[in-house]
Amino acid sequence: MVGGIEIDKETLSEFTSLFKFYIDAGKYSVVDRFAYAISPVSAIYALYEAVREIRSALDRAVEVEYEKEGKKNRVRCCEYEEFRGECKWLVGVAGGEKKYCCLPCPHIPSDEAVAKLVEVLRRDVSVATKIAAMAMAYRARRE
Repeated sequence: MVGGIEIDKETLSEFTSLFKFYIDAGKYSVVDRFAYAISPVSAIYALYEAVREIRSALDRAVEVEYEKEGKKNRVRCCEYEEFRGECKWLVGVAGGEKKYCCLPCPHIPSDEAVAKLVEVLRRDVSVATKIAAMAMAYRARRE
């Protein structure tokens, strides 16, 4: 329950995860547009923009390989730059040679989750602020 409105944890998690990506990438304006929405229409439009931007980033994402605890893993990164010795995200190799500092792409919420959130936002737009705050708090706990 968020703000007196019933929303399941799984649905909530899909959106906090999406907005956490923007926070980790330093793209706070995307989160702010959602958090400060003054009407259901503006909140839904901000959500649309956030998902659209991720879909666009997926088109130009790079797949990297990295090692963790002796095991090789692969991940697609939506934010990345050439590795220059220091990295706040993940260091991985693309194409067997080029080393990147990259932020893995987030999960795009399902159609069902979006429909649920849209319905919740229509009843109480302040839920957007609560989701954004939860995403921000999650990042703060990891640091």
